[in-house]
Amino acid sequence: MTVATGGGPVPWDDSFEKLLRPLLPLLPPRTRIVPELDLVAAGLDSFGVVELLAEVEDHYGILLDDEEITAQAVESPATLWRIVSAHLTAEAPGHG
Repeated sequence: MTVATGGGPVPWDDSFEKLLRPLLPLLPPRTRIVPELDLVAAGLDSFGVVELLAEVEDHYGILLDDEEITAQAVESPATLWRIVSAHLTAEAPGHG
């Protein structure tokens, strides 16, 4: 799934950005969330990571494995979305 937003496509849907943005207090409000954004530099802290992962699981109806939840998994929107989209694909009807 690729969604075009203002300066080029991003691989996620609008909901993903809506989950991310409130947890990035250092990201200026009108700044685009791009795939390579450094989430920690944008203000995502350890409490935010826990909240984000819980919200992602709830919103998308997936369960992330403990082995998937690493510092590298939440270093950018792209790394986290790769994990989410893998679950969405695997759990789609006709897969798995």
